[in-house]
Amino acid sequence: MCLSGILPLALLSNRVEAAVVCQPTVPFSALSRKPNDEQAPNLGLGPADLANALKSPVPFLLVHYLGDELCPPERVQEIRRQFTTRVATIDLTGDHHSSLAGDFDEVAFEDVVTYLKVCLGAETGPRTMKAAKLDNRACVIGADRMWRAS
Repeated sequence: MCLSGILPLALLSNRVEAAVVCQPTVPFSALSRKPNDEQAPNLGLGPADLANALKSPVPFLLVHYLGDELCPPERVQEIRRQFTTRVATIDLTGDHHSSLAGDFDEVAFEDVVTYLKVCLGAETGPRTMKAAKLDNRACVIGADRMWRAS
């Protein structure tokens, strides 16, 4: 979730088959308890971890609330910029924070489960996502575990 939100990307080079990034909060300012302007686009990964994540072919899912001050839009934009067609995003309306726990969103949860089932081989694709988007367009997770706009 938030404090470990970006950690799945650091693990992509370690035989990870699927990753869900939820409201990545780190890094943030201890004083304001939210990312400052300099930290906003920072993914919180070291150079080696970022390089390994970028080399990995694993598609992943990013879940966040659009108005969440702890997960700034600049960070989400940077993830999209770096990982392009490998990241599908669930942009939830509101200023909540914990999309799969305290501020639970059922549709986001359903998409996460669908994505995990296909990527982990419990179901075959393609499967249409209800909320996830690829480049702001509806998408599917294919039998080859790749995101495609639908």
